[in-house]
Amino acid sequence: MQQADNHISSQRRPPVFDFPNEIQFVIFHRAARSHSSCAYTLTLVSRHVHEWIQPILYEHVVIRNPRAAMCFYRTIKSRPKGYIESFVKTLAFDSSVKLADAKPILARCSSNITTFLSFRKTDSPHSLVELLDERATLQRLTLVYQHSPMLISTPMEQRYEIPSKIVTSLTHLIAVFDLSSHWSDITRELLRASDTRSTKPSVPAAFAKFQNLTHVAFPSNAWWNFSPIQEVATKLQVLAVLEPANCSPIKHSQLLNTIRATGDRRLIIVEKLGTASLWRVDSEDCWGPYDFWERIQGLVDLGYISDSGERWDDYCQ
Repeated sequence: MQQADNHISSQRRPPVFDFPNEIQFVIFHRAARSHSSCAYTLTLVSRHVHEWIQPILYEHVVIRNPRAAMCFYRTIKSRPKGYIESFVKTLAFDSSVKLADAKPILARCSSNITTFLSFRKTDSPHSLVELLDERATLQRLTLVYQHSPMLISTPMEQRYEIPSKIVTSLTHLIAVFDLSSHWSDITRELLRASDTRSTKPSVPAAFAKFQNLTHVAFPSNAWWNFSPIQEVATKLQVLAVLEPANCSPIKHSQLLNTIRATGDRRLIIVEKLGTASLWRVDSEDCWGPYDFWERIQGLVDLGYISDSGERWDDYCQ
């Protein structure tokens, strides 16, 4: 009798997937995008849900250590060439991942990505950026270099260099490093573009490289290297100057005066984030501090000159 009652009850209960696949697809996609762990769990629901969610699961790939690099590369090789790679839009590498671990992954995936994040230490002899596929059309690039006391023979400016050809397609650029450096290639292009813009009406190749940039962030110790971008990048909306965590009140005041003297309200000072160790590859959205650009854009729109509460209008009285 009890079994009969249970059978009748189960017949009355609506089945879990008793609604159109189109609606299911939307629900599962929104849930999967809420958090990476949720996406992984949803792939275990059923075969067709796994097929829906798998592209999201591999859309943003964060390689936190050498073992993760090995496992991800093994996953790539286990499927037909180009299958997993076609899903990958963001690649992030922690500083513990060596060149040999990253190279095969970049060889397979970098032509398709739009966002690249590289966390390195200054004793690393090579930059991962130089391994990117020439066909890559990056939109967002984050480079974080944390100081290491170890010395190596590779020139520092070579390790820090951002190839100018990569800048051509970029809209967002974050460059964070604990020590000042020449950033030879991109700085040379910036200065050349700035000079040619003031002397020639035509748009030279050096000037054209920076025309897609809308958001740029760099440490305050590189102000003189990067400040020409104000003139060169005509679509620029935000230029964030990142103070180190140990910035003194006097240094902060001096930087405020320098920024204020430009009269450029696209500029904003951001406290502490000029220190590389405060940017972490395992943050919620792979961008270091959570929703960095959304937060900074909001402050600029509200008229702030720094994220510590100072406004441009405070100096206009």
